[in-house]
Amino acid sequence: MESVSFGSSVVNGVTKVRPLEITAALCVVVSILSLLSGRFERPWFAAIAIVALLLIGCQVIVEGVRWQMAPIYLTALILFLYGGVQLITGDKSMMPTGLDYPAGLGGLLAVGIGIVLSTVLPVFELPAPTGPYKIGTQVRHIVDLKRRDPFASVGTKPRELMIQIWYPVDVATKGPLSSYRQKDETTFWNARYSLAKTHAIVQAPISAQRDSYPVVVFAPSWWGGRSEATFQAEGLASHGYIVVGMDHPYSTRLTVFPDGRAAHTKLIVGEDYSSDAAFKTFIAAADEQVKIRAEDAQSLLDALERINANDPDHKLTARFDMKRVGILGYSIGGGTAAQACWLDSRFRAGVDLDGMVAAESESQGTRAPFFFVFGSLFPSPSETAALADGAAKREAEFDLSQLNQITRSLSESGGYLMILPGQSHGSFSDGPFYSPLNSIAYPGAVSVDRASRILSKYIIAFFDSQFGNGSGDLFVHAPAEISGATFQRFDRRN
Repeated sequence: MESVSFGSSVVNGVTKVRPLEITAALCVVVSILSLLSGRFERPWFAAIAIVALLLIGCQVIVEGVRWQMAPIYLTALILFLYGGVQLITGDKSMMPTGLDYPAGLGGLLAVGIGIVLSTVLPVFELPAPTGPYKIGTQVRHIVDLKRRDPFASVGTKPRELMIQIWYPVDVATKGPLSSYRQKDETTFWNARYSLAKTHAIVQAPISAQRDSYPVVVFAPSWWGGRSEATFQAEGLASHGYIVVGMDHPYSTRLTVFPDGRAAHTKLIVGEDYSSDAAFKTFIAAADEQVKIRAEDAQSLLDALERINANDPDHKLTARFDMKRVGILGYSIGGGTAAQACWLDSRFRAGVDLDGMVAAESESQGTRAPFFFVFGSLFPSPSETAALADGAAKREAEFDLSQLNQITRSLSESGGYLMILPGQSHGSFSDGPFYSPLNSIAYPGAVSVDRASRILSKYIIAFFDSQFGNGSGDLFVHAPAEISGATFQRFDRRN
């Protein structure tokens, strides 16, 4: 993400403008400057203030309200009250005197704050997918009557999941684009996620170029949800995959069901190496989460088989190639992917993006070819032994143990291990695209956009190599663009 400006989002260095935001802000500035010019008595100042307020109203209706613009909204309202009342009533005595200069300076300060907030927290857009297909998407609600929700406070409530499906559509297809998140899944403070548009067309008909398409399930991070790796999901869909992302109710930060019920996270434990007790609590929570989430993935496959047999919406019947199913996970979702492959042989391959392995798959392996990708080098035994007792040593010992378990699994089931030094944990999700400041928060050896595209190519190539959906030619060496990157291939043991 090379640059960004107010009223816009930047995709591959190209600015996507939100014109009403810019126009409304400029009109507010012009109104303030006319006030500072000392010509308050002229009615055109008041007229500009009224126009600015009207433009704000249009911007809210057309482009959507967001709190980052609040200082500009408030300034426009005050200017209207300060000058618009005079124009409407024609009575100057109603207006206070001697406030033009301080009011103007205060207005400019407020507008400046609004511009900064809107720039660093923009209504973003993800980079465009590179495949030959356009993308369709739909959100569905599934219920597994055979499973009790482990987080249900009372009774024997069945486990419910909200899922999102991305799939290939023909290039001539047109229609409204999906929001990055649904409005009811956001709050006042993160409403910009529902204002941001993706490249996926809502409810578009799936492409008929093939009878069916291989499937990749996406498993999110600790508190994450189904949309947090939309860039990777859209990339896979554009290259001929059906991708199905899932929320994990009561673990995902917020899951909203079709009837309006909201499931807020009950997960309060996080990664913690501060003491032996805290570390054991974290590991126990990770084991529990990975087991539950892998069972969610299993429930999802059951639902996809039902849809494939007879889709109630009559859109996706017989379009899932259930003999070619993989799973992709980010952070703890990578552990979910490993556990799902261990749990259910219908998952034929998996990808772990910078996530720990846990539960049975940690000790017994994935049982399926796997692609592990990490953003930092693992400590060596000598480096670990040299550390003083404490959080750093506890974390290094855990990382070294993880590497040993992953290597053992790969030696049995086959796959690849790639390390991209300098890539932060967050850079494996859509996080770097949310703000230009994230180029600082998620530093890397190459730009955020380029690193994400490199990762996307390897993910697609891995699934292509497993499912015969393409050549998979990348699987010969590490990406040359990332200094110090390493790449290892492991052949499956017969």
